[in-house]
Amino acid sequence: MPIPTNSRAEPLIHRLHFAFTVTFHYLFPQLTMGLAPLIVVFKTMALRTGNDAFNQSARFWAKIFGINFIMGVVTGIPMEFQFGTNWSHFARVTGGVIVTGDSATVQK
Repeated sequence: MPIPTNSRAEPLIHRLHFAFTVTFHYLFPQLTMGLAPLIVVFKTMALRTGNDAFNQSARFWAKIFGINFIMGVVTGIPMEFQFGTNWSHFARVTGGVIVTGDSATVQK
């Protein structure tokens, strides 16, 4: 039996999908920003001390950084489309503030 398109469960499914996307996207940029200084510290310690363990640690965390960055992009792109399709009125009203941070750019 096909599910009718005007089903009451449809908005709930879309909201759960958006919640899942936003939750994962929220984690990835923060981890990426936190890993960047850690990699710099490890690389600096490797250059100053000549200890290869620091260099290997920097290389390991750089791989995690790359994977994490890609996952942030992968979750961020669908999130933009979800804002545009599911919350078009919200995006239209607040888009100027969210994108530029300037409330003067919002058109009424």
